[in-house]
Amino acid sequence: MLFMDGSSNRHGCGAGLVLQTPTGDQIEYAIRIGFKATNNKAEYEALLVGLRVAIDLGVDFLDVFSDSQLVVNQLQGDYLAKDPRMVAYLDEAVVLGPRHLPSFLLTWSSSGKRASGSHQSDHPKESEGEVRKIKERMESVIPVGIGMPNFRTSNFSEKNNEIKLCLNLDLLDEKREKANLRQIAYKCRVARYYNQRVKHRSFLPGDLVLQKVTLSTKEPSEGKLGPTWEGPYKVMKVSRLGTY
Repeated sequence: MLFMDGSSNRHGCGAGLVLQTPTGDQIEYAIRIGFKATNNKAEYEALLVGLRVAIDLGVDFLDVFSDSQLVVNQLQGDYLAKDPRMVAYLDEAVVLGPRHLPSFLLTWSSSGKRASGSHQSDHPKESEGEVRKIKERMESVIPVGIGMPNFRTSNFSEKNNEIKLCLNLDLLDEKREKANLRQIAYKCRVARYYNQRVKHRSFLPGDLVLQKVTLSTKEPSEGKLGPTWEGPYKVMKVSRLGTY
């Protein structure tokens, strides 16, 4: 599942993505848009980046949740894109989405969906009423597993069940380690996709460069609004590739 949102204001434009795998692992991706864009363009930028990341990760089935009614309805064909830039965004989204992904579903969510996949209702009272009705129906119906014997209930063994539970507890650490390794692998693949667009540059002796300010080199009196770079410095010697 892909949860996306983009926004624009006078300070700049940006977007955020959360990719959630079927196993519950989450990958967060932040985007800073380097040009002036409207909210709709920022939403499209978030969608395009999310689709590219999903394709690079080899995703076959993708459910996309967006709070932009314009983007969702344009992709579903309910709204017509008239602006040339919106038409270009729409064409690119169609190429990346339905044509590259075997299963692609785009859903509009007015209140948004959290990363856990739960939905926040706009009307809490209505939601509580629906839950109460469902609960009443469930209490008035005898489960099929009790009313009619099935394979699971007829072959149930309390001893074997306890053995399986103990085995699951013994393997808990291994399962956590596998989940952690899987999460690291997902992050490495996303980082590899991101680093493909980085242009590496080498410096020669005599070149002027800036050095990034770190916590150890930052002046305590400058605060949060202090410069993030210092220099310029002149390259005197190249020790090895990337080290000067």
